[in-house]
Amino acid sequence: MTQRAEVIRKILRNGPEPARQLANIMNISQPTLSRALKILSNDIVQIGSGRSIQYALRDGSRGFNSVPIYRINEEGKIKLLGKLTPVYPAGFVMEQVDNVNRYSEGLPWWLFDMRPQGYLGCAYAATYSAELGLPHNPDSWSDTDIIRALIAHGHDAVGNLLIGEQAKKTFFGDADTCCGCSFNNLPNISSSG
Repeated sequence: MTQRAEVIRKILRNGPEPARQLANIMNISQPTLSRALKILSNDIVQIGSGRSIQYALRDGSRGFNSVPIYRINEEGKIKLLGKLTPVYPAGFVMEQVDNVNRYSEGLPWWLFDMRPQGYLGCAYAATYSAELGLPHNPDSWSDTDIIRALIAHGHDAVGNLLIGEQAKKTFFGDADTCCGCSFNNLPNISSSG
């Protein structure tokens, strides 16, 4: 990796920067910046287009690189909206299928209602926090912790979104074996007291 590419990584660890600002900070031309960014193409997420382009550095240290986001419509059909990618220092970029990428400094607003909260959130945390390596109180969870919980068990969250392949498979997959128990066995379980 070139020295310029390393400098770009260091700058972007502090958060997304416009292309023009990156070139100015590094005192290089736009074509030189473009060549350096090309070297980092797997580590960089582009936000916006035209003169408003910003670049963000992917953050692979949060337990996932990117996660697909699906929407279920009124007919029960699934549609891929894009993928959610963690970026430095603590934000996310929604890389939409229409190539319009949106940056949020924390948990995207459209996921707020899906996070474990209230009585059921506490019950969820009591059951799964150890498995996920998260604090026992969901109020103590970071935005990344919330996404990790939704990736692991987001098939039955509020709303019409599914976070990740596992949620999609569980939602549409074998409806007879949801959440580790067989629905065919529920009468036996309930009658046994």
